[in-house]
Amino acid sequence: MPRISKAHKAGLDLVDQIAFNELVVYQGMTDIERQQLGTIISRVTEMAESKYQGREAEIIKHSAFALLAIALSNTGEEIRNAIALDFPPLDLPKQTIDQIHSHIRTVQMATMLVSTEKWIGFDGSYACEIVDSLQNEFTDYSALVRRDLVMRCFVMEFAEASVKTYCWLTVCGVLPVTKNDPTRIKGDLDKTIALRLALMCDYEMIIQFLKASASETSGTEVLARKHKKLDLKESTLDRLLDVQNVFQRSWSRSSLRNTIPLICEDDLMNTERMGKFFDMWGARKARFRTHPGNLASWLSFLGATMVEMHLPVERIKQEVENKRAAAANENAKRVMRSVFNAADNAGTITERVQNHLLKEYGLQINADTLYRGHAMLCKSTLYLLQFHCEIARGAGVAFSPVQDDPFYLSAFVHSDKLPSKKA
Repeated sequence: MPRISKAHKAGLDLVDQIAFNELVVYQGMTDIERQQLGTIISRVTEMAESKYQGREAEIIKHSAFALLAIALSNTGEEIRNAIALDFPPLDLPKQTIDQIHSHIRTVQMATMLVSTEKWIGFDGSYACEIVDSLQNEFTDYSALVRRDLVMRCFVMEFAEASVKTYCWLTVCGVLPVTKNDPTRIKGDLDKTIALRLALMCDYEMIIQFLKASASETSGTEVLARKHKKLDLKESTLDRLLDVQNVFQRSWSRSSLRNTIPLICEDDLMNTERMGKFFDMWGARKARFRTHPGNLASWLSFLGATMVEMHLPVERIKQEVENKRAAAANENAKRVMRSVFNAADNAGTITERVQNHLLKEYGLQINADTLYRGHAMLCKSTLYLLQFHCEIARGAGVAFSPVQDDPFYLSAFVHSDKLPSKKA
């Protein structure tokens, strides 16, 4: 079996990150939290489009989301007051701590703006005005909304972003998919999503640069050190160590630590350039994935998330019918679609998703595979997702994008312990 390349691993890491945020937005958030996220998008869009149009407006929007992600994160003291941390408080006056925190945020924001401006040749400083005008409106929003803001705005604005990204990475050769022939997969991206996806990839590399500049350790190292206390399986420990080893290498080597790989939307269908970019990504950053399966399992996982996202609509249809029947003193009819029917699968959710994947993306998958993937999703990933959302929401603090999310790691590090994993 050929060795998995850095680019291959990095590509799956990106798809995993997008898919996780889709699940957070559409399955983990409450209606109020989704409304809050929608408000951020609409308010930023309104201000961006009041001065710019088209490509420039999208660049300003992305930059504003990136700066807001930093501005709306909680300070170290706020996090310390909300949750127990393993390091002692700073022996400094509060005024000094506040000044340090403000300086760090300013440096991070400036790095993002300068890096983006240098690469695309566009002055995005208007994003700072947007942040100054709007951030106080969003300060009290849920921690689930304020964390990973760039990614969560992206998945709310662009439907089925994870499947689109999977197709793009397959067509441009980053993901060596063989079961679905890349020549018939529809991996072309419209200009808007291509631009935002390129900017988001750049953002992830800028964040990685800031992480490596700020510390020689990561959240995965903390969990790896505690693997005996946490009773982690060797496979889980191996995944943690892999993430930590990549980070340690990126911190130790000046050639990796002092450079930021960047791409532009014009390069997204260039196989050679995308291969090099994701190879550089894989040399600097690795993700402890939501879905740890191999490449062959990924279409099933993405299809299963699409099945799950159909269910709320079907449940609402049934609730409406139940209320109608009760008011008319009748027996309610079953109007919601079934997920799967082994005898006759016509009209089910899995059939709809199966047909949609083929028609829209050129992806072939069996309805039975979608059904089994959805069953596993419900028993494992969604369970951990809800746990993650509950502890993050309960703590009420959003970590800076430059910091690892301990709520995510603490939830998904236990994925191998679930009964469904043994089935």
